Amino acid sequence: MSTSDVRSPGTFAIGWSRIGIELKQLFRDREAAVFTLALPMILMIVFGSVFGNQQLSDGSDITFAQYFVAGMIASGIVYTSFQNLAIGIPQERDEGTLKRLEGTPMPKGAYFIGKVGQVCVVYVIQLFLLMAIGIALFGVEVPSTPAKWGALVWLSVLGLTTWTLLGLAFSSVPKSGKGASAIVTPVILVLQFSSGVFFLYSQLPSWMQQFAAL
Repeated sequence: MSTSDVRSPGTFAIGWSRIGIELKQLFRDREAAVFTLALPMILMIVFGSVFGNQQLSDGSDITFAQYFVAGMIASGIVYTSFQNLAIGIPQERDEGTLKRLEGTPMPKGAYFIGKVGQVCVVYVIQLFLLMAIGIALFGVEVPSTPAKWGALVWLSVLGLTTWTLLGLAFSSVPKSGKGASAIVTPVILVLQFSSGVFFLYSQLPSWMQQFAAL
């Protein structure tokens, strides 16, 4: 068989192999791994323990700790996708990783498949851990019907899709990898405080609710 008869792997196949590489790079970088994967769990344990079994003021039987678990799952989507990509890609650009990859035969699409795959895998791990902590420490109940599981799945897919695309787009904003976290982190904090993660959304000022909606 001649070398011309050997088919090179396609974009999807290369991208699939990139997922493993991206995961190894993430978990070998302790700071990035802690910031992306462990931060929501740390915040959930701290705030959940502080507020304990305080009931929400909306008349429901839900405690603040249980409410906060859902907020941290939503935040986990943002940490895993938007924050991870918007900070990691500029760092790779500064380190010369993108330039080296551009000099290889690897299609550019494979690079993004690797990033998207990493986001999905890390989120699934994070979701499992957050729900496990919520069940063990704060009495959170898992979805009890197929409809509720379906809602969790489609909201997760929608959130991951939206924030992954925003993370890829926003990665062009930081001019250097060192300054990326200083630009990205305030955006996340503002969104968390204004969207009802740390406070009950109905108790936020109306102007803040409108800001969060936009």
